[in-house]
Amino acid sequence: MQSWKQRAHAPNTPRLFNLGMSKSGSTSLSSYLTCHNLNGVHYNKCLEVTGSGAKKQQNSKCAFCVINALERNVTIESTSCGEFDYFAEFNYKQKLKNGTFQCLFPSFTHLDAIDAMYPGSKYFMPMRNVSKWLDSAKHWAHMVSRFDRCLTDMHIPELGQNKYERVAGMYLLHAKRVRDYFKARPGQLLEYDIEDPNAEHLLNSFLGYGPLVPDVNNKTCWGSLANHHAYKHADHNLVPADYHLPGK
Repeated sequence: MQSWKQRAHAPNTPRLFNLGMSKSGSTSLSSYLTCHNLNGVHYNKCLEVTGSGAKKQQNSKCAFCVINALERNVTIESTSCGEFDYFAEFNYKQKLKNGTFQCLFPSFTHLDAIDAMYPGSKYFMPMRNVSKWLDSAKHWAHMVSRFDRCLTDMHIPELGQNKYERVAGMYLLHAKRVRDYFKARPGQLLEYDIEDPNAEHLLNSFLGYGPLVPDVNNKTCWGSLANHHAYKHADHNLVPADYHLPGK
């Protein structure tokens, strides 16, 4: 894929979108795509920061300008999001300074609108074992609790007896929804395990890149990320490793 800087500018051209959950390798994916000279964003820095307080906090997050564009039926790049080749993560889940809780998940709630606006785009769904993912989320700024508060906004039923089971259910149900959405178009979705040693080969094949070519330090775009997929926590018992959706 050529960067928008290298191809003739045109609206509605195919782009790249990550549909994976937070703490599922979005930073690694962003670094990999940037290494291939693509222009994109990861979570924030989409809008010029103006105002103060909660408004300033909102304005730095990509979810706001993406939602604004999709709900107005205008291209994302025509807003203050600006031009892009990829979005590595553009969801928002946070307690604002005024005490309210806000959740925006355009990659979940507006997937059909993104798909219609950018036909032929390709989508990633990086995954990890649900128990490992849940533990990683638990150790990152109370993310499990924030996800638990966002279930209604994501149109996902509450599955489970406690927040860990509910959020694990959300993770698995979202993955199932994405798989079902692209069932008739498998060539547009790449699902991969972020700990798979073959991950870079899968990404290169999906995007049409050639064989791995190490740099002068004997590292590739994926391998240049030190410990990018390392698992650093050990609280494996929040849910069983083979946890599955109730009734599935």
